[in-house]
Amino acid sequence: MNTTSDNVTQRNAWWWGGLLLTPIRWVTGYMFFSAFLRREVYLPAKLDPTSPQYTGHKFVTFIPHALGIVKPLLSYLVDHASVLYVVALIFTMMEGLVGLLLITGFMTRLAGLMSVLLSAGILAGAGWIGTTCLDEWQIGSILIATGLTIFLSSSSAFSVDGWLLRRRPKVAEKNWFRWLLSGELAPDQSRRLISMTLVVGVLSAGAMLYTYQTFYNGLWGGLHNDSKKPHLQVTEPLVQMDGRVKVRLYRDGGPDTYGAFVVEMRVEDASGKVLERFEADQLAKVPAGSIDQLHELGPITTGRYGLVIPLGGGGVVDLKPPTRASLSHGESVTLTIIDVSGAKWSGDTIVK
Repeated sequence: MNTTSDNVTQRNAWWWGGLLLTPIRWVTGYMFFSAFLRREVYLPAKLDPTSPQYTGHKFVTFIPHALGIVKPLLSYLVDHASVLYVVALIFTMMEGLVGLLLITGFMTRLAGLMSVLLSAGILAGAGWIGTTCLDEWQIGSILIATGLTIFLSSSSAFSVDGWLLRRRPKVAEKNWFRWLLSGELAPDQSRRLISMTLVVGVLSAGAMLYTYQTFYNGLWGGLHNDSKKPHLQVTEPLVQMDGRVKVRLYRDGGPDTYGAFVVEMRVEDASGKVLERFEADQLAKVPAGSIDQLHELGPITTGRYGLVIPLGGGGVVDLKPPTRASLSHGESVTLTIIDVSGAKWSGDTIVK
């Protein structure tokens, strides 16, 4: 066995791998760096908590179907404005740093791993959002795969790491350099490299397929998309004999670009007869004090034609009838919420 020849071939394989992945490294890097540019340079309002364009508002829209620990973490952040601002700022700085490192090819393997962590956060939080192309799921899945692939291949030509290796060839023998920057990841151990590649492939495909099934039932169970049509959870409905209505509303589905527009609420008896009705003009005049908001960000608001409930927004709405009603105590009734699209959601209760 010609060990020297094998070593040269392996080194050549690493160099060619780093070279051929240069376009992927550059494009992946700019995808992260452009996020930094958008918030820090082009649209600084995205990091201004007083602006309607504040990135924090997007965090609210992620909550309804976020995965695992990400969901309670997002809920905590949107309820603690100062912490949310710090996290949004740190996340933006990390995106800028990772992007710059990947573009320049400096500390390439560390940058690849950091990009995987950022992408996993995006996938777990926003992977369920995508009205047409499932775009957040696609972006998160692809960036996890590219980040892990860049970690394996590192960079050679057109990179700072490659320049350092040419200037100081002996650093290639240092483990810290190989694992944090670039170079042969497993010198003289081709089987180990094959095993690592297989693990990376399984992890990438596993993350993609698991989230595809979890968010969309994409593998079995009937394909669905929670971000396509508005959906409201109607809980804790309370109807009093004088016609006063209290109900907890939470919007857990539909596009993140606009709200659900509630234009009517009805109280109906068991036969479907309308006992009480709140029209759009009444809902449009609900005082702010009559809405106990779930989150300060993404609140339920009033619009020209009723209540506006953004994705991830919710709260308890307290409605007082313009004229006193006379409902029967103990009667079973249904409170029906009607969206401008014609969609209806309801909750059953007993008149108190």
